[in-house]
Amino acid sequence: MDLCNEHSGLDTLTMLCERLRSEKLLVASELDTLQRLNEEVDNAQSELAHLAWICRQEQTILSRLINSHPDVRPENCCFLTSQFDSACFIHGYRRIDGQHYSSVTELLNLLLNSPNLVAEILHIADQTLKSNDSPFFELVSCVYSLLYGCSVFPEDERRVLETLFHLLDIQLASHSDPRLLLRRGNVSFCQLYRLFSEGMYSAKIFLTAALHDPVMFVLSQDDVFLDIEPTKTLIRFPAEERRRRFGEDENSLTFLQNLTAHRRYIESKLVSVANRFIRAITDAMSCFPQSLGCIVRRLYTVLVDHRKLSREQATLICTDLIFTYFICPAIANPETLGVISDTPVTYIARFNLMQIGQILQTLAIAPFEPPSSHIAHFYSQFDQQSMSCVVQHVLATHGESIESICAVSTESPPQVVEQFVRRMFVGTIAELDCLISAVRCFATGPVSDESIRRALTGLLQRLPIKLSRDDIPNFGVVGFQERSHSNERNADPFFTDTRTLDLIQSGYHRGLRFKHGKSTESTESGRIQIENIEVLVFPLGESREPLGMCSEEKFMESVRNPQRVRKHKTSDESAEKRTRFVDTESIDRTTDGGSDDEAASLSSSIEGNADGMDDDAEDVSTLPDNFSDVVPSSANVSGRGSPSVSDPASNRGGSRSARSAAPTNGGKLKGGISRLSDVFQSIVNAINRKTVLKIRYHTEKVNSVFSMISK
Repeated sequence: MDLCNEHSGLDTLTMLCERLRSEKLLVASELDTLQRLNEEVDNAQSELAHLAWICRQEQTILSRLINSHPDVRPENCCFLTSQFDSACFIHGYRRIDGQHYSSVTELLNLLLNSPNLVAEILHIADQTLKSNDSPFFELVSCVYSLLYGCSVFPEDERRVLETLFHLLDIQLASHSDPRLLLRRGNVSFCQLYRLFSEGMYSAKIFLTAALHDPVMFVLSQDDVFLDIEPTKTLIRFPAEERRRRFGEDENSLTFLQNLTAHRRYIESKLVSVANRFIRAITDAMSCFPQSLGCIVRRLYTVLVDHRKLSREQATLICTDLIFTYFICPAIANPETLGVISDTPVTYIARFNLMQIGQILQTLAIAPFEPPSSHIAHFYSQFDQQSMSCVVQHVLATHGESIESICAVSTESPPQVVEQFVRRMFVGTIAELDCLISAVRCFATGPVSDESIRRALTGLLQRLPIKLSRDDIPNFGVVGFQERSHSNERNADPFFTDTRTLDLIQSGYHRGLRFKHGKSTESTESGRIQIENIEVLVFPLGESREPLGMCSEEKFMESVRNPQRVRKHKTSDESAEKRTRFVDTESIDRTTDGGSDDEAASLSSSIEGNADGMDDDAEDVSTLPDNFSDVVPSSANVSGRGSPSVSDPASNRGGSRSARSAAPTNGGKLKGGISRLSDVFQSIVNAINRKTVLKIRYHTEKVNSVFSMISK
């Protein structure tokens, strides 16, 4: 009888070993899949950060080209753009000394997590003279691209909003004439607001929905100048064309009648086109960006409550914020914000778009500032409340908190939310020098928080005055331009000294802007020698555990208390506990059976688990069977107290790190990947909960089973 029981137990253990092998292969496959998916997520985030930086620089080139900046011309804009497209992104430690690399990373993380500190630094920089020779000339652009990653991720958008709110409090609320400060546009609040509104995806959706169709209509009607001013009608035509259209004698009745008829035609066309824009903007107000609406409402509250301005004055200033800095620039330059794609904009069409923007802006402030008397008749043909209702709609909208505006879906688990968090800083050494110099200037002045001042002082003492070195081939487009123009000047005697292109920032570097030369071949050879722009990458925050690869304690805590799981750190005791997860080495092996060391580990697991068998009886089935497809009749394998499989005897090459498995989202693994060590608990259940002595007796048979399978 005992012999039959022995054979029966041996068959049971053999079956369990077969299941163990199948489950081991499945676990290894799932872990490899999780690892591959996490690598794909990391690569996608890196590519997104790189593209965001490149697009920000190329948008600056396009904006300066449209505005006829002297350093960006049709002859060199494509060459500049190609240099950004071929930029080389490398880790920061490859270009910065090790003792400085950690200090730079710590400084960037400190500034990132302190939006109010960044706002105070920008405010201090505004109080210095901002000229093209100033080291803070492009500080706001540097902060937006390097520190906040162009606000692509929701968390960065929240930080930009907090910085704007604090700038609003310390710059606009304390100024004697906030509207004049906004119209000048030279303070950090205006510059950061413009960058934020231009780069925000929801803003582009609103502008495209509101402006695409009417802008395309204006581009198709570019045969005549649509002047608002009646006195400018005649100057649009040459003398011959003027005589042909209106007559020879400018004082004759026929001339005046023809001129009046032409003016009526211009006005009717302006009214028709402007009404198209008004209807389109009104219909698209449901898409108005919540973040911009939150800024407008905050500005209104600050002006009314703190500055004690009247509601009419506060509304007028908010109108400037919406139209002067958001809607009207998009009408005048629709290609920079993606309103149109590849449609060319002629000189006449752009002038007409600027006239439309002026009409909308005048209508928006008409309730507070009526138009001039000589054009009052023209504006009387519009609905006087058509554009002012846009501002009232934004102010009347129920305001939401920053957290709710920038939050990812609350239905997503914390692990998914973490995937929407940026993981790196991207910028050039010139941008770092600009930012560090601003921090030095701030640290020497009055600081409200003494702890922050001590932290900044300690970091700045470990950093050099300049991180850039002459032996590094480039530091952004500034360094690139210096080398480029130097080569061209040396190769061609017809080049003269002027100011270089400064697209990124840093008044530290001034160069030479080239003019048209005669030696084309020497110019091209000089350009070939230019090396690619190097952009440095720095880690953001603490290293995060890959999604689906959390530790055992954190996973079990998420199963028992889903709402209490922490996002970044597990329990402090987790470092002292031994995991139940299978070792990396054993997972990577896909042999048919285990070795003698694995059998010894199995024996150790059964002995350690027998004492807690009764305590864990109720928790055995807390998790669903994840391997029902592989093992149809398998018991649940989710014990709580099973120890680690990693036995000291099997660690031949030193300690091996355990690999964890956790459930992916959407029920992919339906409750989590069962670990190899959990299978040992099913052995206890499979032999009908025999006594501890009986379990130890069958343990000796496991060694022989493993040996047979391995053979």
